[in-house]
Amino acid sequence: MVLAPCRRGVEFVLMFLSALLGRGGGSGWDTAGQNRALARHAQPKDNMIILDVGANDGRWIADVDKQFRRYRLHYHAFECAPYCFENFERNTRDISELKLVRKAVSDRAGSMTLYLPDTGSGLASLHERRDTSVRPHEYGTLEVETVDLDSYIEANGITQVDVPKIDVEGHEVSVLEGARRALKEHRIAAIMFEFGSANINSRTFFGDFWNLFDALSYDLHVVLPGGGTYKIDRYRDELEYFRGASNYIATRRPSNAAGVVAAAA
Repeated sequence: MVLAPCRRGVEFVLMFLSALLGRGGGSGWDTAGQNRALARHAQPKDNMIILDVGANDGRWIADVDKQFRRYRLHYHAFECAPYCFENFERNTRDISELKLVRKAVSDRAGSMTLYLPDTGSGLASLHERRDTSVRPHEYGTLEVETVDLDSYIEANGITQVDVPKIDVEGHEVSVLEGARRALKEHRIAAIMFEFGSANINSRTFFGDFWNLFDALSYDLHVVLPGGGTYKIDRYRDELEYFRGASNYIATRRPSNAAGVVAAAA
């Protein structure tokens, strides 16, 4: 009888200590800190191109636009859950340079099944959710169109993406695979993405992110509470942390970035 509360206390302490290391700390409670971390790596400037993949209700874009209001930013938002559209339009109504694409993003254009929670929250996923934190919800399904970022970037005449934020509940690796050409050419400067419990459902590991970015000459950084970051110098098993969600930023390696951008120009 006494052991259960004691065990819960130990679990809470471990979760807190992990969050201090950036593990499981990406659940939306420190958006301002996350954006400070992003600003340090992406270096905001006028006419930046920002892709919000998994835009949900638009609050992330609204927060970024408020925090970087001295700059003129251009947003391309991708969201396919119908219950998000009304709130998205309300939360972003004061942002003029904004395009909403009502499609999912994957590794290719086509269609996929979207699993929608009964709560109308940001838990919708292209993978059937079985992670314990969201299992109590009921899920319906909807067929949605998909687009890949390489095709979208080419079709819209985008030569340089400054920041894509990717929060698609476990489908992040597929999104990155669909942007492989732009990543290989280093036409994407800094990528913010989540990794956590939703990746259990897609059977993707942090090692998949590490291998992809390392092969394409990008460095990985963990986002810490308050906006700090630290660079991951090598892959380690303990990076496979599936409780909650953790935020990471990938950046072009300095030795490659300048030359590739010049060549692309």
